Amino acid sequence: MGKANYVIRKEKFDNMLAKGAKGEQVIIERLRKLTEVKDLTDYSAFRKYQRKGLDFQFKSLKDEDIWLRGDSKANIMGGTEDNLGVTFFEMYKGTGKEGWFKTSKSDYIFIYDVKMGRSYFYDLDLMRKHINNLPDFDKRLKQVSDGAYGIWWPVAHPLIKELQ
Repeated sequence: MGKANYVIRKEKFDNMLAKGAKGEQVIIERLRKLTEVKDLTDYSAFRKYQRKGLDFQFKSLKDEDIWLRGDSKANIMGGTEDNLGVTFFEMYKGTGKEGWFKTSKSDYIFIYDVKMGRSYFYDLDLMRKHINNLPDFDKRLKQVSDGAYGIWWPVAHPLIKELQ
């Protein structure tokens, strides 16, 4: 992807941060009902984790001795009562550098629909394998308003599960 200079207005950036923070908190609260969670969302305290795309760690439900890594995204669009909407997999940032879908060190990505209040999750490695093997991968890349390129993907997909 070519380099681009995209400047997000402060108002839009603040709105994106607020949506992201809301999603992080909802997902962490829901996970805490199921297992132990370590909140890593305080950027000043957990900068090295945040730079790796980690918002929290949580104990595996299959093996209590294993801690898994999670990242949250509040990027579901078009969700309604009858439609789960689509989520965005950022392949390249507006600068041309690789996006979070390629660089995140998380084991699982948790996605939140701000409008409908629903949350979902998927195994990032399994989703990467699936997406990278699409025969029309390049044709699916779309540019979004911040200059990033990625793929819009239906939330109603077998690899994406609801977090209740």
